Amino acid sequence: MIARIVLVLVVMASSAMAGGAADLVRQAKESLHELRYEEALVLADRAWRTGQADAGELHTIFAVSGQAAGAMNRGEDAQLWFTRWLSLDPQAQLPVGTSPKLTALLDKARSALAGSSLDARAERGADATSLTIASDPASLVAAARADSNRVELVAGKASLPKTTRVIDLVDRYGNVIVSLPIGEQPAVPITLPPGERTEKPSLFARWPTWAIVAAGFAAVGGGALWVAVDARSEIRELIADSPSHQFADTIGPQRRFERAQLTAQLAFGASAAAALIAVVVGVRGDRVVVTPASGGGAVSWLQRF
Repeated sequence: MIARIVLVLVVMASSAMAGGAADLVRQAKESLHELRYEEALVLADRAWRTGQADAGELHTIFAVSGQAAGAMNRGEDAQLWFTRWLSLDPQAQLPVGTSPKLTALLDKARSALAGSSLDARAERGADATSLTIASDPASLVAAARADSNRVELVAGKASLPKTTRVIDLVDRYGNVIVSLPIGEQPAVPITLPPGERTEKPSLFARWPTWAIVAAGFAAVGGGALWVAVDARSEIRELIADSPSHQFADTIGPQRRFERAQLTAQLAFGASAAAALIAVVVGVRGDRVVVTPASGGGAVSWLQRF
């Protein structure tokens, strides 16, 4: 115990002369490689507590600490360090040739996490940037930092002033766990009452379309009816003046009358059908459909027919 205390004091004294987290991490890796496990663990812990480590150095701190603790048969400590490492890098692997004892501890930590890892999202809204921590199995994230602003998390959420830079998630000591790019916050979707649609109704789903069709057929039927009446009138004149005309003279007007009469019947029938469809479509009633305007800053309305 005394020897360990002396070692810690020596390491702390030497680390005080080091350049910071980067130098301490380098020394910890060298100590691990030279099988000085206690020294490696102390150096890695010291590097963590400086609060100066970036994301890559933090991964190394956790990996070195887990290997050093496992080599000293401190399985629970090793698994904790490995859990922290895997929560940031679920695919993390120890170097080829590592002792099976250490790989077993890493696999145990991986199984305990069951695929869970750090999951955080930053979105830029109209007035502020919102941060949400959906998952943090190792409880590493303590605060969010953007520019000179640092905000503590409350129930896994934080709101920072609007910024165009990334947001750094930091741990209890101030080390950068990960830097999150800020995405644009999606517009809130507008929920419409049941039965309403946001898309523009098709041409055939509007009653004016069928009303126009009905009017068109009615016009055709009216023209055909005028032709039929004119042909009928001509036939009557020929019959009244039969001594001056042959029967063959009435054949032309008779055929014109029959064709016009048939055309008028078909046109009026189609007009009546189109008018009926217009009524059925119109009975559904007019609707106002609300849709997000361009950019999501307003809404527009569409009168459906």
